[in-house]
Amino acid sequence: MSRTALLATLLSALSFSCQKTPSKSTYIECSGRVMGTTYHIKLVFKTAPDTSVNNLCTHIQELLSRVDSVFTTFKESSELMQINRSESDTICVSEWMWDVLKKAKLVHWLTHGAFDPTVAPLVSKSGTGSPLLNADTFLTGFNRVKLYDNLPQCKHAIVKPEYLLLDLNGISKGFGIQLVFESVSALSPQGIMVEVGGDLKVAGVNKNDKPWKIGIEDPLRPGTIWAIIKTSDTVSVATSGEYLRGEHIIGEKDSILLVSVISKDAALADGLATGLYVLGCSIPEDSTLLSNLKATGIQAILLLCMDNSVRKEPCSQIAVFNKSLEIEVIKYRQACRYE
Repeated sequence: MSRTALLATLLSALSFSCQKTPSKSTYIECSGRVMGTTYHIKLVFKTAPDTSVNNLCTHIQELLSRVDSVFTTFKESSELMQINRSESDTICVSEWMWDVLKKAKLVHWLTHGAFDPTVAPLVSKSGTGSPLLNADTFLTGFNRVKLYDNLPQCKHAIVKPEYLLLDLNGISKGFGIQLVFESVSALSPQGIMVEVGGDLKVAGVNKNDKPWKIGIEDPLRPGTIWAIIKTSDTVSVATSGEYLRGEHIIGEKDSILLVSVISKDAALADGLATGLYVLGCSIPEDSTLLSNLKATGIQAILLLCMDNSVRKEPCSQIAVFNKSLEIEVIKYRQACRYE
């Protein structure tokens, strides 16, 4: 669903193995495949951490694989698929599932229901990726899923109708990024970059002791950059659009090409990128939505749309809530005009 291109050092060739590059600082890379996509981890230390490179990379791979084993819809043994098959109204869930469902509830509320993990299965039902939104055929609605704490039978439980199917792919990748980031943060690196499938979280500095530069790819010209985010703060960036995977997000998306969300929390950024993409280019006109995003700690949203004026060219809309962020729009700088 997303493609966040990385600039400067992040655009260098990455091998699918663990590396340790000699320099004034200790620089470690881990990379591989998980969740049907790739991941790249970069860590910068003043001194070598108290763990071997291989052990660290193995730990990261195992952590992401565990996340996949909980949330994937491609393995019948995953916790999510067991929930979907359950004939019970009340289902006990793990701590990770509970955390993601709570975050999904927040994103569902923030996006006025546009982010709905019960709608995603409709894409596969259509057979082509085009949604079938016949209410008589498919009953959906994340509001029908209720979360309960401290029931007699378990610590965390959900209550949902048996027919309701969940698909958390729109937020679980961000959750995996968040878990890896928190895990490697315990080693106190100077710089961290955790990227999975194009979404990422960074903190500190890169191996050249410079702030990270994060590039958002131009969906109309793959391989080129639309906008750059420069930061040494802790930020997550998630981007949604259909220019890579084709139609896979259900909803009225008007003229939107992509949306990027910047937040400290990677799972929140991931879910919001999906939900805001569904809401489309009218987002800046919704003052309540913008106020709620700011209050939740979202740092910025970047929209690339097709201007519906006579020229019908791409146009940029950016809402920045954290003024310390440095965002540069490389092209399509004109503001959108909707007549």
